[in-house]
Amino acid sequence: SVTKKSTFERPAMPTSATTTKANEQKSQSKSKEKRKWKIYKEAKSGKEYYSDGVTSTWEKPADFCDDSDKKSKSEENSANGDSNHNDELFTSFGSKKEGKEVFVQLLREKGVGSSSKWQEVVKQCSNDYRWNACESKSERKQALAEFQGKCLKEDRERKRIEEKQARDNFHELLSEIKGIDIHSRFDDFVGELSSDSRWHEVAEESQREEYFYDYIDDLEKKGIRDKRWAQKLALDNFIALLKASNVSCSSTWRSFYDSLDRKKREDPSIAAISSDHEKQRYFADYVADLRRSENEEKRKLRLTESADIEEFRNFLVELSKKRTITLSSSWDSTRDNLKSEDSYGKLEKHGKSLLKLTFEDHMKDLRYTYRRDRAFISHLVSQNVSKLSKGMAYEEFRDFLLDASGKAFESDCQKVLNRLSISSAEICYEELMANGYESLLGESNLSSLNNDVE
Repeated sequence: SVTKKSTFERPAMPTSATTTKANEQKSQSKSKEKRKWKIYKEAKSGKEYYSDGVTSTWEKPADFCDDSDKKSKSEENSANGDSNHNDELFTSFGSKKEGKEVFVQLLREKGVGSSSKWQEVVKQCSNDYRWNACESKSERKQALAEFQGKCLKEDRERKRIEEKQARDNFHELLSEIKGIDIHSRFDDFVGELSSDSRWHEVAEESQREEYFYDYIDDLEKKGIRDKRWAQKLALDNFIALLKASNVSCSSTWRSFYDSLDRKKREDPSIAAISSDHEKQRYFADYVADLRRSENEEKRKLRLTESADIEEFRNFLVELSKKRTITLSSSWDSTRDNLKSEDSYGKLEKHGKSLLKLTFEDHMKDLRYTYRRDRAFISHLVSQNVSKLSKGMAYEEFRDFLLDASGKAFESDCQKVLNRLSISSAEICYEELMANGYESLLGESNLSSLNNDVE
């Protein structure tokens, strides 16, 4: 209350003088409370300044409280790892993240390691103003734990790198010593190795011995790799020689070796394979591979043989229809004109003999078909000679044959007239126009016909 008195009755409104006096007393009381100076640090520059919450100054105020009692209290709190946020010595470090970074920097500068205890850290760091960068004991402990975890990882990585470097330096030392091979023993080289500084980079004798035998294992593995590479290179060169010598699937080792002159027998591609047994084995494997490849090609060809034959025969039928191939054509006279056709090349892969055989089969079928067709046409002509005229056109001749065949032989006549492989009717018409109908009558015997003319 303003009057500092209490009553059950409602008091009258205070006079203006009373109110003014009370306000002045209240203002003076607040002013006294606020005039408590504290030290702060400017975040960017790090420079200290003083502030009472209302006024800030770089210079130390005359009424700044710095008595030994409060300092002793601050030291007591620091010894326990705690600090009061309202302590006059507290310094502002910006955000919590920035304060944590300042605290971690303090730990680094003081040499705090991954194995340091909390009490040891308190003794080392609590007198530094940056100790208050973290506001509470729990924040400091958490920051310390994270820092020590990171230090532990760094220590392990550093140790791993140092051990690897020591091992590499030790192996480098071993590589410089003559006489070390896959049969060497550690005890035989201790005296020679111990004079080098790289020997002492590895502190433990057992570790040196382990590194020594690791090096011996590496030598052995390298020797095996080099040997395999040399064998592969020798085999590749030997295979290249076999290819250059035109070795086929029917070749034998004796025939191949006898075909080589003395200079080729001394060729590095052969001399690199020291054992005759290995040479013969590589040769046999190569020939076996050739046979497998040839058999596979034959198998693939067999799968396409029927289709390739059919394609070539269709090509021959087209040529016969165009009269490019006639009844008098032979393989020798026609072969050169067929080579540019794709179907010729496909069938040639199956063997040139198959080309000739296919052509001859086609010609055989062609001649047989023509003889049957001619006999049929001759019979129709012989039965209707009176209806023929010497100057009739081919279309008239076709109509004549259809009329002469009647219903009994109409279907057979249609087959003859529309045959794809050979135009027998056209050939007979040309002969008729050139030599007269008498030239066809010699083929008029019906016994030469079958009812299933094709």
